[in-house]
Amino acid sequence: MEDPTQSDSWRQYRMDLITHLANDILIPEVHKRGKLASAAVFPNWTSVKQEWKSWHMDAVLPMLYNGFYEAPVAWVGEQVQWGKANLKHSETQLYSGLFLPDLTQADSLKAAVRHSLKNGAEGISLFAMGGLTEAQWKALEEMYENGEL
Repeated sequence: MEDPTQSDSWRQYRMDLITHLANDILIPEVHKRGKLASAAVFPNWTSVKQEWKSWHMDAVLPMLYNGFYEAPVAWVGEQVQWGKANLKHSETQLYSGLFLPDLTQADSLKAAVRHSLKNGAEGISLFAMGGLTEAQWKALEEMYENGEL
């Protein structure tokens, strides 16, 4: 095949291999040791050939970096809703992966959290380079105190 990446059957073969690795090898080993299996995943699973919607993970954390995708904060909620609707293993929990450098303003972080939870995320995970800023800590603390988290 001159360019296998252009073949639907090759792409599915690649995704099936990774799903086999996750479901039949890695996850059973993790569970055998009494641990939970989770994965930080790209929301655009077809582009990276990792069909995480079919994995039997205990939790997936789609990296919903709206700035990377040049999308508004509301996109986070849309992706959560899509991810939840497409998970094939009903036991898998979805935590919205938020990239803090995209959410430097307290209002944008709060909005991303609200969009996540409103659309079915079990919670959030925070991805940060250098940690939370004081404003981000305060925003999350306020949400917690108000019963939103």
